[in-house]
Amino acid sequence: HKEARDMSNQDGFAECLTHFNKGLRLRKNRFLIYMMDGFEIKLFQAGGKKDTFKEFTKCLSATEPQYCVYDYEYKTQDGRPESKMHFIFWVPKNSNQEKKVLYAQALNKFRACFEGVVYHNLTHVKEIEELYHGECVGGEYTVPQTAKEDSDESEEDFD
Repeated sequence: HKEARDMSNQDGFAECLTHFNKGLRLRKNRFLIYMMDGFEIKLFQAGGKKDTFKEFTKCLSATEPQYCVYDYEYKTQDGRPESKMHFIFWVPKNSNQEKKVLYAQALNKFRACFEGVVYHNLTHVKEIEELYHGECVGGEYTVPQTAKEDSDESEEDFD
């Protein structure tokens, strides 16, 4: 597997990092999806800044592993807008074993190139929906948020 080890050379990641630094760090893209072409990692898809996790999940392969970087925007408990970069190792359950191994071999070195990101290993779209349920892009929630019961207020009623 010498070829597999060669593909994990960080010098080969320069183009991928350029997309990351110009697209996500500068907030021009919502997400980047990378796939392997032979033993080389290449940008497969870039999402627009106004895209949400719903557009992102439509771009994910049902049968191939992928590396993804996602700019997750949300509101803090006190209502301030925040964002965090997430690195997702997408491995659908029905991926073939050879592809899983190939991607896993390059994962650690490739992921290490992306500083300051939260890491996730996901296998199903439902996991993404749960993870990004609180997404708030441009002041609008991607999915309706359920009203939280204010436990302090209900306790005051009983005093």
